[in-house]
Amino acid sequence: MEVQREGRKEVVTRSWAWKRANWELFEVGVTENCHRIIEGSLKEMETVFREVVLEAAKRSIPLKRVSVNNRPFWTEELGKLAKRKSGLRATGAFGIKEWK
Repeated sequence: MEVQREGRKEVVTRSWAWKRANWELFEVGVTENCHRIIEGSLKEMETVFREVVLEAAKRSIPLKRVSVNNRPFWTEELGKLAKRKSGLRATGAFGIKEWK
């Protein structure tokens, strides 16, 4: 996917959001389908194993947007603080009391 912003081209991809994964759901998905792995040649078993793991991952691990401009240090808490700061600026609250 390509997004056009302010005259620059940004390539956006998707990546697994490991921190938000539901590992219990992942384990259930793999456990329920592991019986499919026992049949066939080694190559077929590897293919089925990969499919089982990917199916479970798609159900239990959300995707996140990744771009060249990502800030890996940025957390949800920093996002909330930035939003609060912007709100205070918009209301004209420039005193130290309002910022705490």
